[in-house]
Amino acid sequence: MKYLSGLISKISVVLILVLTVIVLRPPKETESLDMGPKPSLTIYLKGTDGLKVYGTFMISDKYYDDLDKPHNISEEIVTKFLSFEKSDGMRVDIEYIQNCTVSGKVYEGYMPPDEFKVLLYFPEIDVFVVTDEIYDCYAFDSYYTLDLTNCDLKNQSNTIIEIDKGMKYSEVKWRTIGLISLIFRLTLTVGIEVLIGYALFKFRHKKSIKTIIKINIITQLILNLGVDIFNLGGLPGLMTIYFYEFLVLIIEGITYNIHLNNECRGCGTIVGYTIFANFISFILGDVLARYLPQMF
Repeated sequence: MKYLSGLISKISVVLILVLTVIVLRPPKETESLDMGPKPSLTIYLKGTDGLKVYGTFMISDKYYDDLDKPHNISEEIVTKFLSFEKSDGMRVDIEYIQNCTVSGKVYEGYMPPDEFKVLLYFPEIDVFVVTDEIYDCYAFDSYYTLDLTNCDLKNQSNTIIEIDKGMKYSEVKWRTIGLISLIFRLTLTVGIEVLIGYALFKFRHKKSIKTIIKINIITQLILNLGVDIFNLGGLPGLMTIYFYEFLVLIIEGITYNIHLNNECRGCGTIVGYTIFANFISFILGDVLARYLPQMF
């Protein structure tokens, strides 16, 4: 038992160092922490006339280095987007070219651009559609609707259509989807931490389980309300998440050390549980965010 406790303590120290490095280093666009929210930008498309459509964003040169090409888009489509000329100091975000035909939206998660234009391509009629105005991420999760109903797309060919003020802020979707994703993330986080505590760290008393559930609900609300109140997109929003994630780790560690000590021996087990549970949430959050981006 002493050997196990010592091993957990050593693992905990390593995980603390790893998480500290993650918090302090510059973030990457594919990164996620815990089951907390991830910044995102969603453009819903309306009036595409049932045509096949690809979409991405035009982004500022000063914020981005050379971007990788997407793996699931044909070279022909990528080349077509690359041929589109820069405008207003902005260029095509090649990395996030996506087939929007089925989804009906252009989406970028993790670290969307602070300022952008929307660029669409309809290969069946060889038509580009681009927003004339430069828009911004108004919140941590930003939602717009781009209405193409008045463009008469099927009667256009080999042209570039500029949409002036064709984007509308989708407040209802912002609040509705935000609430659903919050409940989803909170449920997952509580479930994972209770399961880990029960199965691996033997926290099986009803009082201990209730403590884990309550503190996770509180810390997740702190995390989500914090990023929502600041309403920051892009890099500032991601750094805000890091701060709150680190704060959550500290709050949980202190609270568990006070209320779970009766069911374990020594502080090492408490620290080990806190770090390990958050580390597992980190891994699962990263995996799930790739398949369910709207929930993160």
